[in-house]
Amino acid sequence: MTNPTEESNPKKKSASEHLQKKQPAQQFSKPTQSSPAQNPPQKKNVLLFMAKLDMGGIETLYLNVIPRLQDRYNFIVAYYGEGENELGRDFEQLGVKIVKVGPSRYRHPRKFIKNIRKIIRDNKIDIFHSNVGYSTFFGLIAAREEHVPVRIAHSHNGEFGVHGNPLNALFRFLCKMSCRRDATCRVNIGGVSAKALFFKGDDSVFIPNGIDLISFAYRPEIRSKIRKELNLSGNDTVFLHVGRFARQKNHEFLIRIFAQYHAKHLNSRLVLAGDGELMPDVRKQVFDAGLSESVVFLGLYSNMKDLYSAADVFLFPSLYEGLPISLVEAQAAGLPCFASDTIDREAILTGETFYLSLESEPQVWAEKIEKYLKSHSGRVDISGCEKFKRYDLNSTVKLFDAAYRGDYETLKGETLKGFGR
Repeated sequence: MTNPTEESNPKKKSASEHLQKKQPAQQFSKPTQSSPAQNPPQKKNVLLFMAKLDMGGIETLYLNVIPRLQDRYNFIVAYYGEGENELGRDFEQLGVKIVKVGPSRYRHPRKFIKNIRKIIRDNKIDIFHSNVGYSTFFGLIAAREEHVPVRIAHSHNGEFGVHGNPLNALFRFLCKMSCRRDATCRVNIGGVSAKALFFKGDDSVFIPNGIDLISFAYRPEIRSKIRKELNLSGNDTVFLHVGRFARQKNHEFLIRIFAQYHAKHLNSRLVLAGDGELMPDVRKQVFDAGLSESVVFLGLYSNMKDLYSAADVFLFPSLYEGLPISLVEAQAAGLPCFASDTIDREAILTGETFYLSLESEPQVWAEKIEKYLKSHSGRVDISGCEKFKRYDLNSTVKLFDAAYRGDYETLKGETLKGFGR
């Protein structure tokens, strides 16, 4: 990868030079005050800085949060990734303006920052909210230079895929320094995500990926309806995975787990919801394993709330995660969940969610699932699970609003001191 801080014009400051100043204290900084001469609009303008518009947890989160905050804020989405699927239209239907940012942030970092600054000026942004991992570095510099009062660095993952290269390690360090200095508020979705984007000792606020819990509740009539639509019989044991077809989601290992289980239980089916660049590779793996008749590729499925009711097991062997919304959704639907132990333990909300090591063979996972299903039937009763209260969407919306207002008194109870709760 090209060094993100590499400059072609030595007369201009490099991105790293922006950080070569005395570091402030590690506490949250107060939002800077707008000039008295300015007349801010009645609604404040929020810029959501995102990597792409894909069927992922981050996009789902904001599609749920935005409608509940639009009486107070106008939202603009700026993204830099390739492609735009129907989720872009979903944002536009909410009245959200979408802007594509270019050019390559790694090959032309100075121009990339300049273009973000222009978006901020053109849309009179009051709140900059970054959701892009280490590329937060570029956005925070732009927001600081444009004197955006509230600048939020939001870590959604446990890793951002930049390991194993000295230049990438430098970039990671620069980003953490920018989050320390330039962000007025740092947000995590669990201790693992806090470690990924922030320095040890830097406080950050825990804002869970909330969902509408009631809408994900298990409904037998919906189970029958969706199974009929997907040509699944009532006797099938249905495994479900929800996520992009990307390396992070570890579909290769997932297919091997299912193959081990299916070899002993021919009435099992695997449903894969999502899209992504690795889908052709996964289709080939399924074909080569002789599983084509037992694996359903749904692509971008619009009726996710009901899909969970149709399943029997949720399988989620990701290489790394923060706190995945789909895992919360699956538990809210009463599904037993089998996930990799790389995922933040904050995501365990019921006693029927099991973390297994990716060092274990797929057969070990399959046997664990088989043993569970032999001794359990029906759905998991979540009525007494107190942890779910934290993941109610209304609670998440209140915390977002507090962050946007710079109300750190409200956020104080959710502050993660260093990495210990």
